[in-house]
Amino acid sequence: MVLGFDASIFTDQALEAFSALLCQCHSDIEQVLREENTLDSFPVITIADADRFLADRVYRNRCVDRILEILLDIETWMGVGRLFVP
Repeated sequence: MVLGFDASIFTDQALEAFSALLCQCHSDIEQVLREENTLDSFPVITIADADRFLADRVYRNRCVDRILEILLDIETWMGVGRLFVP
């Protein structure tokens, strides 16, 4: 856990909504990144395995930890396009 954050606080409904969001069209995201990404752009953070995120608390905590690490050092990640976690 980073900063003592426990991803187990997410409700099933919140996780289902998050999963639906993750399942949106991959090609649209890639197209926007190709056309619009600049050195000042925030990264698109993508959970590598959405199903595992929903089913596996340890994996979910690893994802949250990695996202928090990225956010705490966001300047390093500006302009990279897409990041997959964990």
